[in-house]
Amino acid sequence: MLKHIVTFYIFCLFALHALNVNADAKKYTISFVPQHSPSHLLKIWGPLVKAIEKETGVKLKLKVDSSIPNFESKLKNQSYDFSYMNPYHYTVFHSVGYEAMAKEKNKKIKGIFVTLENSSLKSISDINGHVLSFPSPNAFAATLLTEAKLRNLGIKYKANYVQSHDSVYANVEMGRHIAGGGINRTFSVYQAANEKSKVKVLWESKGYTPHAFTYHKRVPQEVVAKIQNALLNMKLETLRIAKIKNGFISATDSDWNDVRELKISK
Repeated sequence: MLKHIVTFYIFCLFALHALNVNADAKKYTISFVPQHSPSHLLKIWGPLVKAIEKETGVKLKLKVDSSIPNFESKLKNQSYDFSYMNPYHYTVFHSVGYEAMAKEKNKKIKGIFVTLENSSLKSISDINGHVLSFPSPNAFAATLLTEAKLRNLGIKYKANYVQSHDSVYANVEMGRHIAGGGINRTFSVYQAANEKSKVKVLWESKGYTPHAFTYHKRVPQEVVAKIQNALLNMKLETLRIAKIKNGFISATDSDWNDVRELKISK
């Protein structure tokens, strides 16, 4: 009888050990809105993901999408455990389970139009009648805010969606389009990678609550707490690779009410 009890006890220990190993091996997916090319996205966000893993012990799998529409499809299907998404995306995909936990500190996101330094465009009104470059139909500041400004001014234009912010700046750089929509952060990243760039900012919008760092509600709260704490205490030298200058602060759903008040319908 004693032999059977000892055998059962040992079996239970092995079973518990196996459960702990499986729990430790759990990988959570994390994604970032693909404003850049896949290789560039890995370059600027990869160090942050590795730093979070090192700080928390939570295993993360960085998922890279080839385009913003593909990223949106994944969010709609709740494919990611953690995701960094634009303000408009957050107001849409909060309804399928994504909850904000952090946003950039002392930051308002603004849409910009860029053009070449020697461009004939001197003001936003000069855009009338031209073909313009935008990253995607639902890019919040780079497309939705910039296009709204053109509509409000009665400016006629044709939109060409080129999948990423980097592609917008490159198209303007190469003269394919006279101007394009973007945001200051991704434009700074582009300029840092292209030191001889001749692209400049033509116009800038008012500011709104920036991108949301989110988690899906299915993720255990103890894991969410670890990731959030790591973000809030992340070293600035790691964040500055992605042009996050001031670090992150905690965020709640209501922080994006200014975006909801725009009543964007797509």
